[in-house]
Order: sequence, then structure tokens, then C-alpha cells
Amino acid sequence: MSLFGFASALGSAMENTELLKALHQRIEQQRVPVASRDDLGPQLLELERYMGSTAFSDVQSRVRKSTIWMIVVFLPVAVFMLLAGGAYGLEMFGVGSGVDAVVHQLALFVTAYPSQVMVWAALAIAILVYWKWLGHKAGQVRLALADAFFEKTEPAAPFGGA
Repeated sequence: MSLFGFASALGSAMENTELLKALHQRIEQQRVPVASRDDLGPQLLELERYMGSTAFSDVQSRVRKSTIWMIVVFLPVAVFMLLAGGAYGLEMFGVGSGVDAVVHQLALFVTAYPSQVMVWAALAIAILVYWKWLGHKAGQVRLALADAFFEKTEPAAPFGGA
């Protein structure tokens, strides 16, 4: 992970912590009949039920499904790289192995069927782009739900004035 990626992840975690803290304060102050959760995702699901919405859970469901598809599509690449790295590592230590033959057969398959490999690569890229877009969409829906909750639970002005 690069330094920028680490800083971005740290900033996102801090934002989530601050949002969760603000939600807990509002729940306690306004005595909202919602259970307090220690994690932002489950807390937002509780708030969504209270608000009568389904946008957040719908996006979360799509994120889970796309994550499963990412695993299914990228697992063969991970296995191939693990086998190739293992064969290289065993070769460095002078240990004979049948893994080298498996890696060779996989390489032959890739060169013998380039159109299937290209279709798979296009599918993998499409799923990756969709997954990244869903992550962005989930962030937007999360903030919209929090904003709607804060608006709904806005404290009443004293004496009906502004």
C-alpha cells in the first residue's frame, strides 16, 4: 500500500468514526428508538429501518455480490501467480517439483486460447470498474442517509420560533 493509499484509508476511517460518534450523540440526545452499534455499517442499517428506507441496504447488497464476483474472477489469477511464484521459489532451492509443469500447462493454455483470455480479462475489468463505482455510490448513500437522519431528528426550536 502506498503512502497516499494509507493516508486515504486512515482519513476515511477517521471520517467514519466521527460520523458514528455524531450519530450516537443524536440518538442519545433525541432519544431515538434505535439500538446503538459499534460499527458504522450496522448502525446505518438500524437507522435505515427507523427512517423507512432501503437505499443503503440495497447498495450494500450489490457491493457484497460484486465482491463475491471479484473473488470468483480474480481467484484464478491469484492461484496462477501463487503456483508460478512457488515453482520459482522451489527452483531457487534446487527442489524438483511438479508445480513447474502445471505452470507451463497454464501458460500454454493462455497462449493457445487468447480470445477466451481476453474475454475473461474484459469481464474482470468490467467487474472491477463496477465494484469501484459501487464503493463510491455506497459512500454517497451513506452520507445521504446520515443527512436525512439528522434532518428528521433536528431538535425543535423553543416556542416554535426559528
